[in-house]
Amino acid sequence: MKRFICLLVSLLLLCPVALAADPDFASMTDDELLSMINGARNELFSRKMESSGKVMLIDREDMQIYLTGKTDTSGRYLDIEVVFVNNTDEKLSVHNHSCIVNGWEVYCDIIGETSAGSKKKDTFQIKMDDADISSLSEMEDMVISLYTYNSTTNKQEELGTVKILYDGQSFSVAE
Repeated sequence: MKRFICLLVSLLLLCPVALAADPDFASMTDDELLSMINGARNELFSRKMESSGKVMLIDREDMQIYLTGKTDTSGRYLDIEVVFVNNTDEKLSVHNHSCIVNGWEVYCDIIGETSAGSKKKDTFQIKMDDADISSLSEMEDMVISLYTYNSTTNKQEELGTVKILYDGQSFSVAE
């Protein structure tokens, strides 16, 4: 009897999956197809990010910004590697309004100019003296406000403020 009930429950759980029809691509508009393709691409990208330990800061259809997890402390600066993915058809640069590390407003340099449809590695370069820290291990959190600038149209777009946590081993984004 137990086996019968287990089999019945299994069939009931699988039934909706088995009855789901494949999408009719021929009847979709170009925009619907493109939206589906972009959604699938973004989902695959997010899965790859999670499995590789990368931390997504900005995740939009037209742009992604993420930390790779690579860092360098050379002298007075802490460099945190970041990647910009520009899915627009225009050249964009990414800047920061402000950067706060452990409650201290710090000098943080990030100017990542990225060509249309391409990716670029750059760094958040943080002056450690400003945050009263001497190494990455002393960093607990970083709050950074980001924006893009399009030099062709002379337009600036706010991307938002992101709080990045550091637990001594890896970065994460506070929800």
